[in-house]
Amino acid sequence: MEGLTVGDVAAAARLVFGDPHQPLAGVTTDSREADLRGKLYVALRGARVDGHDFVPEAVAKGAACLLIEDRALALARKLHAEGKLGAAAVAPDSLKALGDLARGYRSKLGVKIVAITGSAGKTSVKDFVHAILTTTYRTVSAVRSFNNAIGVPMTILRMTPDTQAGVLEIGMNHPGEIDALCRMADPDLVAITTVGAAHLGFFKSLRHVALAKSEILTAGADGIPAFLPADSPFLPLLKRRAARKKVITFGYAASADWRVKPVRSSLKRMEFAVSQHLYRCPNFGEHHLANVALAIGIAAQFAVPAKKIEAAIRSLKLPPGRGEIVRAGPHWIINDSYNANPGSMSAALKRVGTLGRILAARNDRRDVVLVLGDMLELGSKSKYYHVLLGKEARRIRPSRVLFVGKEGPSFRKGFLISGGRGTALTLMESLEDVKTEIQSWMRTERKMLILFKASNQVKLGTVVEAVCQGDRN
Repeated sequence: MEGLTVGDVAAAARLVFGDPHQPLAGVTTDSREADLRGKLYVALRGARVDGHDFVPEAVAKGAACLLIEDRALALARKLHAEGKLGAAAVAPDSLKALGDLARGYRSKLGVKIVAITGSAGKTSVKDFVHAILTTTYRTVSAVRSFNNAIGVPMTILRMTPDTQAGVLEIGMNHPGEIDALCRMADPDLVAITTVGAAHLGFFKSLRHVALAKSEILTAGADGIPAFLPADSPFLPLLKRRAARKKVITFGYAASADWRVKPVRSSLKRMEFAVSQHLYRCPNFGEHHLANVALAIGIAAQFAVPAKKIEAAIRSLKLPPGRGEIVRAGPHWIINDSYNANPGSMSAALKRVGTLGRILAARNDRRDVVLVLGDMLELGSKSKYYHVLLGKEARRIRPSRVLFVGKEGPSFRKGFLISGGRGTALTLMESLEDVKTEIQSWMRTERKMLILFKASNQVKLGTVVEAVCQGDRN
């Protein structure tokens, strides 16, 4: 089978000029890439910039074909007449055409595709599955959290005729998004990690979140495996939606097909059993064990040998900002700054409590410090969930708490009514103030265990980066 060609682009948009048989070296939407030789450049309109403004730059860097909207057609013809551009295709909406291109290209690939969605854990599970499948198959997976109308087609278009397995992360914050992305991906296996209070600002209730997530269960052919969370209160609903699939469950529940049971934890490792088989992995926190069990179950569907699964599990890594532990001098930082919702916040706080107890048992006593921020997209339930967060934070008895964001008063209410000391909590005005305060604390002689967690738009990750960079300096 041949790889991506200008002809594939012509099937998704109107080819203005060019040879349909011409092969393409790849696809990009970013004119800033150093080398675009032989690639298709797709010009997309963004909230701040328009990719059509950078067509000359993309062509100068060697782009072999353009996928553009009508307003750039005259420029494309001019570049072609000057001998600088070989092919161009036009569509009313270049983003839709990108999706159509990916859907058509996927249909001619022999690859087996895994599609993963969920309110939390999507990226971690995607990376875990990729780590296991690459022991046996030529595998392509989404980069970072490329899970939207741009990221999903771009991941598909990175696949080649030699790719044997593809792992896609499917995101959403509105009904219908998952359905559209899955029609493009046509998966051979689907999975839902969790259903939780994420994106509630766009939905009437948690049940409506579950219904949106369940769109993935109608994707692909009848009879393909569909992995569902056994511990979810929405499991009956999800099973009904997956009636035409081969339902497989995972989690802590005794009824789970891939049941996970924690055995013991040390500072660096966790030992656990999945369906009677013992495994070891880095200590990511027990809340990640269900994600690991899901990855093991998916690998079994691909017939990955047991010894390869075990070896891959021992070497798993978390994606950046999803809970990795970073040393900063004598202090330990849990960088969970990438994103947050009520479920993932709760799990992160429990992890901090567990690590504190493990350290105390080793006579390594540390001040527990929480640096938290807003959980976004919770709509009318935002204040309610931030009050609950304050209560949960109090339960692990932190020495100090910093909170940044508009929901600080709600967090403080929950923290104080559950017995927290007002002197232990500071509501911060800016990230710069957070950084200054944390750096001041880190210069003291007391060792700290510091959790950073908030929704990604809060940008707590920039504080983690600055604090760690300062320590290296």
